[in-house]
Amino acid sequence: MSDNPRIYDDWSEVERLAVEIGEKAARDRILSNFEKARAQLDSSDVIKVYDAEYLKHLDALPVWRKVKDVFPVKMTQKPTFSRIEAMPSGARVLDVGCGAGDFVLALAALGHSCAGLDTDANAVREALRRRDENAGLFRVKPEFFVGRMDSFEYEGRADAITLNDVVEHVSVRELRPALAHIRSLLAGGGELLIHTPNGNAQWCLTERNWKVSLWEIVQRLRGIAPPEKSLKQVYYEQTHINVMSFRALRELLSETGFDAEVRYDERDGAPIIREVASSNMMVIARPRKALV
Repeated sequence: MSDNPRIYDDWSEVERLAVEIGEKAARDRILSNFEKARAQLDSSDVIKVYDAEYLKHLDALPVWRKVKDVFPVKMTQKPTFSRIEAMPSGARVLDVGCGAGDFVLALAALGHSCAGLDTDANAVREALRRRDENAGLFRVKPEFFVGRMDSFEYEGRADAITLNDVVEHVSVRELRPALAHIRSLLAGGGELLIHTPNGNAQWCLTERNWKVSLWEIVQRLRGIAPPEKSLKQVYYEQTHINVMSFRALRELLSETGFDAEVRYDERDGAPIIREVASSNMMVIARPRKALV
């Protein structure tokens, strides 16, 4: 291995490394290299890590509910789904990074006018297949497209655009133009809903402040240690190249013309506790009104 930090994007290589130096040392090396390389990584640099087992893991994520007993909504999608479900029937919704389309199909089955976008043509084909297979459940047929989130075309204006666990998989360099483009597609009063890991959380820490340090002291006094991650967990976490705190994400959103607020998934305790105890967050962003 050269002196330049790099990620390990071949599981067989990781297995050989664990045999050679031991599993704990292998975990530490992968984490160390990833943290050193993280700021230089774009989504294309980790594409090989998204293997069949990773995709199987996504399919197995806990389900919150099934709409019409057909379309599963994951627990991680509950915050954005619940907010859109409360909108008037027929709201125009665009899900960016839709995968095989369950989120879009579930909202469409509840009467919203929905579309999904993904860069993966195979995932979009599967979404279209499932839509056509369940055509009788939709008042307005949902649409699915293959495209990039910084340049896709969308007819009309959306009442809500969602980025469900997408932000952490793209670099700030990729995210900035995408946010600017998304802003141009929102209707007046429309919302961009972002669900993403919380960079201030103790277990996925990418930003330190006094609140995080205080929380770590409290946890140590309570005898609570960070969970030890398996070698496979560490390997797949290399897909999370951009885990941002709300402060950092709010700054980027402000640069691209949005005002933003946050709702942490952890609802118990005082705000200062939720900020560091909640592993995930939903950021609600609205286009900033131009000064007259």
